[in-house]
Amino acid sequence: MELLLGIISGVLLSLFFSFGPAFFSLLQTSIHYGYRRAAPFAFGVFVADLFIVFLMLTVLKNVDMYGVLHDKWVASIAGIVIMAMGVYTLLKRPSRRQLSSGGEEVPTPPAEARHHVFIRGFVLNFVNPLIWIYWVSLIALMLGETGASSSEVYVFFAGLLGATLSMDLVKCKAASLFHCLITDRVLTIINWVVGVILIVFAFYVVFSMVLFHNDPDAQQLNNFIEGMHVGRGPLH
Repeated sequence: MELLLGIISGVLLSLFFSFGPAFFSLLQTSIHYGYRRAAPFAFGVFVADLFIVFLMLTVLKNVDMYGVLHDKWVASIAGIVIMAMGVYTLLKRPSRRQLSSGGEEVPTPPAEARHHVFIRGFVLNFVNPLIWIYWVSLIALMLGETGASSSEVYVFFAGLLGATLSMDLVKCKAASLFHCLITDRVLTIINWVVGVILIVFAFYVVFSMVLFHNDPDAQQLNNFIEGMHVGRGPLH
């Protein structure tokens, strides 16, 4: 039952609550490289999610994550990393061709590209404070509302994370269908748009995490999460 609930939750959350920087970067990477060379981005996002959930359920289960994520240094570093990736994407000039010394077209080495794509997906998701708040809220709701045992909690999140990865791969495949139809000029425009989105999101992260730390509504949300997350679930 928990596995099915996790799968359904993962599909719904992926459809309606996944329009952050990782989503736009996933589409951009899929259109640029095609499915096989862009799929590692989705796996990078998945590994970041898996790592965050694992930390939340084990090492950081008694830590006030709301306070940590709203720390000005944490928010600033996260904003700088996301902004750097946005600037890189903005200035990147894509080319589908790579010429050898003899002037013949040769393919771009796939192993290196996939490695870099995986790291980009992992870093972009892992440093996003809103992703941490997203997961800590889900964990708090699961522990506080259902009173599930530790094994049931792990089964639920296994289904949720698996469904989220599957949905990201579907999005990756759908976006990659445009790969052969788009020119380098259009790819440059897509990179520019995604780069601007990442830069704007970086500013949003810094301002929302730092300036709104003492906002009454935000504090009420934190109190709600803390009340459900501390002392009520079997993992604490």
